[in-house]
Amino acid sequence: MSKVEQMPVQLEAIQEIELEPGVKLKRGSYDGVRELIKTDDADAPPPKPHYYLTFGSEELRSMGVDKRKNSVTTRYDVTKFIRLGQLMPF
Repeated sequence: MSKVEQMPVQLEAIQEIELEPGVKLKRGSYDGVRELIKTDDADAPPPKPHYYLTFGSEELRSMGVDKRKNSVTTRYDVTKFIRLGQLMPF
């Protein structure tokens, strides 16, 4: 059986990051979530954390999302940016 464990985390963007074409995360601090999926299988490798940032419609507009889109919130998996050293958890 799997269990999802979520913990709040602060992430620091040390440079501007393009989350997807046209959506840019500015340099600065952001509230995010660190997520681990744990299993009861003793033989399973240790879980690797994944990191997520969630933005509301106003934040998305300021990041370059087209104003005509009706997004309420969008959750981005930013794990690859952590692994590339562009986002730093603290």
